[in-house]
Amino acid sequence: MKLYETTAAVKEVERLLEDGVVERDAAVATIESLLPIAKEKGLNLAAIVQNNEAEIKAMKEAEARMKKRRMVQEANVRWLKDYLRENMERLGWDKIESPQFVVRLRKNPPKVDVGGSVEIESLDAAYLVSKTTVSLNKKAIKEAIENGVELEGIDLIQTNRIEFS
Repeated sequence: MKLYETTAAVKEVERLLEDGVVERDAAVATIESLLPIAKEKGLNLAAIVQNNEAEIKAMKEAEARMKKRRMVQEANVRWLKDYLRENMERLGWDKIESPQFVVRLRKNPPKVDVGGSVEIESLDAAYLVSKTTVSLNKKAIKEAIENGVELEGIDLIQTNRIEFS
């Protein structure tokens, strides 16, 4: 019997008791026989959850280690490319050839370099972009609702979570 089936059976016996279809003693005996099954199923599910959470934690730790290694490698590649480019430029070379590959210097598209002494306010508006972000202040909304303010379309909801101790 699955947990949901056990729960449904308990609720059905409770309903039958309320409707007067079964006697109190029979209903109590049935419920008392089902509750330990439900408890065992619940504990088994909790053990699975804890096991999966431990596995997730180990995966996240492995991901963090791999990310750190990747970032070190990426930094190393950037440094090596810069080192090669700088030396090719100093030697006046635009390419290095080998049987396996060719290394070429290519020009990047021009980019804007804004020096630190430029005052943004002194530039024409055509060269400026204004960005505005609007979002809900959920903390203020929660406080307002808790203090009796009614906001159309907004409600506080209360949910439950599983906690292990």
